[in-house]
Amino acid sequence: GRKGREGRWVDYFDERAVQDKQLSDEQQRLASQDWRGGPRLVRGVAGSGKTVVLATNLARLIERWGKEQLALFDAPVERQALAVCVNRTLVPVINKKVRAAYRQRTGGNDMPSKAVEATHINKLMYELSKTGLWEYQRVREEGGNSAEDRARYYLGAIKDEIRRGAPLLESLRYDAIYVDEGQDLLEAEYQVLAELCKQDEKTAEPNLFIFYDDAQNMYGRARPK
Repeated sequence: GRKGREGRWVDYFDERAVQDKQLSDEQQRLASQDWRGGPRLVRGVAGSGKTVVLATNLARLIERWGKEQLALFDAPVERQALAVCVNRTLVPVINKKVRAAYRQRTGGNDMPSKAVEATHINKLMYELSKTGLWEYQRVREEGGNSAEDRARYYLGAIKDEIRRGAPLLESLRYDAIYVDEGQDLLEAEYQVLAELCKQDEKTAEPNLFIFYDDAQNMYGRARPK
């Protein structure tokens, strides 16, 4: 049917957009790097291809995980990365680009279904509330919780969990976290994400990778250190 054909064409152009030969030299350099070992901040203006670099680098990470697992003889270790942003309309774009990049990297193979969770920050906080980690905080435009109030609450709740020994938090942590349009997040939200990320085995640092555009920092938020 018409819808099916359109779907295939959309996938085709998405895959063309993330092929290595379509990336600039600088984009290829960033996309191919293994960033594991600690936080990274990638800065670029609108239209510089940050989301494509994010998707390609993340797809490469999932591919590396698979190859590393094949080299072991023990039981498979399930790993999961988080791709998160503030704008919910960006989520399906990230999800599609990551999966297209993985197919291109692996000769058309589909990425493992649970390897990447793509979501926006508000939904992430809501889903984590279902685990009992905290109570979901709604943002109210007039009075009540501001974005800052909510972020501070979540940070306080996660610190309380750490003081209890973090048994629940440990089960919820991601192996790596990628943040798109990082200029939209608050400092406290970054602190929360850092705690939601497992520490690298060699460096004891969170594998938290941030894509940031100073020119689009409409909220005037401080760049994460």
